[in-house]
Amino acid sequence: MLRKWYEEKPIYCGTKYLEIDVVPFFAAKASRRRKKKWVTDPKQKSLNDRNAIRFFIQKLNTNFGKGDYYITLTYDPRFMPSSFDESKTVLKNYIKRINYECNKQGFPHCKYMAVTEQGKNGKLHHHLVMSTGLDRDTVESKWETGRGKNKVALGRANCSNLQPHDQFGMEEIGRYFSKTPHCKKRWSQSKGLEQPYEIPKYRTYSTRWVERLQRNREIIEAAYWMKKYKGYHFTDIKEIYNATTGLFYFYIRMRRE
Repeated sequence: MLRKWYEEKPIYCGTKYLEIDVVPFFAAKASRRRKKKWVTDPKQKSLNDRNAIRFFIQKLNTNFGKGDYYITLTYDPRFMPSSFDESKTVLKNYIKRINYECNKQGFPHCKYMAVTEQGKNGKLHHHLVMSTGLDRDTVESKWETGRGKNKVALGRANCSNLQPHDQFGMEEIGRYFSKTPHCKKRWSQSKGLEQPYEIPKYRTYSTRWVERLQRNREIIEAAYWMKKYKGYHFTDIKEIYNATTGLFYFYIRMRRE
């Protein structure tokens, strides 16, 4: 007979950020300790989905931070792509020019995550988070087309230094990327980025434990989680009640200073 349990799933986003899900599942008995499991990319890389947005932010926190770049690329009307596929090709060519310059200057190829957005008017533009040894002027200058004397800018390129939030890391950037739900968005990334990973091992809770949690609020306060995950500081906890299932879901966020 299946019973309701709650499983604690810590999701590690690099070495600094940690998210913990305490979520219900149904099984005959409590699950045993399991091995490290990489969090996989969503099949559809659209930022119109809540879970995709959450994973996107987790992956940003895993791979990027202070010292990296935030880049916005727009198109001159003469070079505006007619489709997402065409804009994807233009963006790939831009990354090739960046990496060619990296080779010349002796730097590793850039790491990046990019969002391509199309507004109601059909105009396309790109937002990127990038890690590279190149300076900002060089990064901006590679938003171009043509060769030699015929090189011309594709539009405007703005590159600025990232300023991640001390507690929430790259969340503000990730939310900004997904701020306009009526626009079409697709995200892409460089190869070899580190994946967030989860280790569902620490504890499986009974429904009775969750009921006690509702009566005894100090169990979900900062000290409880900081004692359990030593070296991490408590950021916040979100408690969600699903009226349809009658079950609670808990989402905790922590970080290293």
